[in-house]
Amino acid sequence: MGGGGPYSGPSSRTTEESEEIFKSAIEEAKHAGVPKKHRIFISHAWEYGDDYRRMEKMLDEASDFDYADYSVPEHDPLHTKTKKELIDALYNQIRPTNVVIVLAGMYVPYREWIQKEIDIALELGKPIIGVVPWGSTKVPRAIQDVADEIVGWNTRSITDAIRRVSKQ
Repeated sequence: MGGGGPYSGPSSRTTEESEEIFKSAIEEAKHAGVPKKHRIFISHAWEYGDDYRRMEKMLDEASDFDYADYSVPEHDPLHTKTKKELIDALYNQIRPTNVVIVLAGMYVPYREWIQKEIDIALELGKPIIGVVPWGSTKVPRAIQDVADEIVGWNTRSITDAIRRVSKQ
């Protein structure tokens, strides 16, 4: 991933903590009659933290939209020592989600880990939404081939897509 990615530097979250997140998501899903809380994982690179934070802000400010973020932000990294531990921890982060969002503009420079997150989502049967950055018209083929939907960088487009694919 190259310096500063979500998988380098000091770590504070253990695999056990990630497993607890998964268990609490299962409990949360058992509560019937409660408005749907979309559980999302936003695939991103820490070097593009501004894009991640902007996406998070858009979702926070969206009207009539409730979500829980299972992403790996820079301030709450996974605590892993090996590549295998990291992959296992990513499975635990993605497993309880309803949808994986891929910020398409980051795919090419951070292909290895974003592709791994895409592969995990596919293996777990999670729908994938590709989000095209402002002003861009090109979406990497790897995202086009697997995305359930590809939308522009627009709050309504993103939340509507999340609602649609979460129903599947």
